[in-house]
Amino acid sequence: MEVVSESTHEADIDQARGKGYSYARAGVPEHLTLDPIGQYIAGVAAWRLVGERCSVWEPGQDGRRHSEQLPVAIALEGAQAVV
Repeated sequence: MEVVSESTHEADIDQARGKGYSYARAGVPEHLTLDPIGQYIAGVAAWRLVGERCSVWEPGQDGRRHSEQLPVAIALEGAQAVV
């Protein structure tokens, strides 16, 4: 999980050439990018490794991303990440 910044937001969400590509190559099963104030993305962008590529990790009916790796659910409530 990481928080976007002005200097990294493009690489943070680029799944073809940015961090998503690197995470997939490293075998990272899930990753989330948070933007608590919605400056660069709409709150949360999340991906799961499917085969050798990252696929969008959609929120559950409760609006939270439920991890398949850890017994947690993650969301933004206002500007705070909640687990």
